Amino acid sequence: MRFLWVATTTTTSTISTSTTCTTSTAALTTCTIGRRRRGLFYDEAQSVLGRQRRGLFYNDEEVENKDGKVFLPSEKKPSADPVAEVVEVPADKSSVTVPLVIESGFAAPEGGPVQRWAVQQPVNVIHQRHVLTDVQLVFEDITRHYGICSDWKLKNILIVIVLVLIFFVLLFGNSGRDEQAYARELGLKIHIHKWIPGGETERGDSNRRIFFHETSGRSDLGLRQTCTVESAARHNPNRPIQVFMTADRLDYSSPWLEVLQTYSNVNIILVDPKGYFANTPLEHWYNDGEWRQSIYNIVHLSDYIRVLTLLKGGGMYMDLDFVTIKPLDDKQLWNFFLIETAEMKLLSNSVLHLERGHRLIDEMIHRLVKYYDVDDYMWHGPSMISNIMSKNCGVKRGQPDSNNCTDVRLLPHNYFAPISNTEWEFLFSDATEGNMAVVKNGSYGVHCWGGKSVNHPLDLKSNQIYAVLAREHCPITVARAADFPA
Repeated sequence: MRFLWVATTTTTSTISTSTTCTTSTAALTTCTIGRRRRGLFYDEAQSVLGRQRRGLFYNDEEVENKDGKVFLPSEKKPSADPVAEVVEVPADKSSVTVPLVIESGFAAPEGGPVQRWAVQQPVNVIHQRHVLTDVQLVFEDITRHYGICSDWKLKNILIVIVLVLIFFVLLFGNSGRDEQAYARELGLKIHIHKWIPGGETERGDSNRRIFFHETSGRSDLGLRQTCTVESAARHNPNRPIQVFMTADRLDYSSPWLEVLQTYSNVNIILVDPKGYFANTPLEHWYNDGEWRQSIYNIVHLSDYIRVLTLLKGGGMYMDLDFVTIKPLDDKQLWNFFLIETAEMKLLSNSVLHLERGHRLIDEMIHRLVKYYDVDDYMWHGPSMISNIMSKNCGVKRGQPDSNNCTDVRLLPHNYFAPISNTEWEFLFSDATEGNMAVVKNGSYGVHCWGGKSVNHPLDLKSNQIYAVLAREHCPITVARAADFPA
């Protein structure tokens, strides 16, 4: 059995002699007078399928089938005018549909599903015109053509095909399922929504929401990510916690949803990125797809989509590698950027807040549209924010008091990054009283620098600083630690 591409053409012929070609389902075109044939040819210059293109061609060689008849002849160009004895028959103005099998030398079986021509007597084809009207994918039963399989073998083949189809239905058939309903069937109380334009995720007081973006396409959250969301939800029960996921469907085998369902303010938002970027200033950037070629494509998508979410509804964004250690005061933590280090070399985009409609959101969108660097890791994040604040607010490197804007604040690094990204290993040292004082010194949260620390062993039963923070601020995650994938 095999699949074949079949082209359908409309053919108009002018012939000489009184003998005519008739149609049947028995044989391909066999009007055999003429040593050139028309069919479909391929050219590597243009094509989206296999670097080939369709068209008509001439071939000076006759190709015979088993009956000695020629496939698909075209006109034989006469070397001189027709002799007087030849009587021309008026052109047949009717159109017939001739399926052309696009496979060299293929002859479908007798009585097969493809229409053919049969010749009663030789004729002279004075003119024949083919117009390509359709191309279809058809299924050919080669067992009937070659007679190599018995009926029981054919039945076995059909059974295998049915089993394969059932397998794919079971594997992919629920990709479009209602995740909220499915979660309810499993006894989960977690809130799961599909993002829709202007939906509830962007209505109401979205400026108070705390949101996260998982942009790698994974269908669950790992232990450390779940701890991040739990700690934020635990310390801010009256604020919406939104986790945006780009996966088509969720993975229920991991305990992350069972952990997060404990907190009624947590919402999982399923996002189709193409639809999310549609009808926004960043749509062209997403659809153009240059970012997909970058080695930092996930980082760049994250940089862009967090700003887009601010454009759609404002709020407080956090990376998925924080541990929140106390309530996030929405008066203190309102319209702010974080100074990333004590030296103030850069401003951070790992945590920030801007209310809906803030002028600096528009400024960020403008820069993301105008300047994209496929090879730069930080240009669309910390570097962009630092440049915007320098241009719009006079902020100078190393001078935290240089901000002259009254509608946005610069927060000291210890609010969320008491440990710098170059000292991340400190988080895995012993939680002595002195070390914990460094971590908790005026901090709302602790950035754990997941990009660097992700592969460093975290022993939740140990006295590591990270482990001590986790046991205190995401206890349900820690209690289910053994159930998370390694």
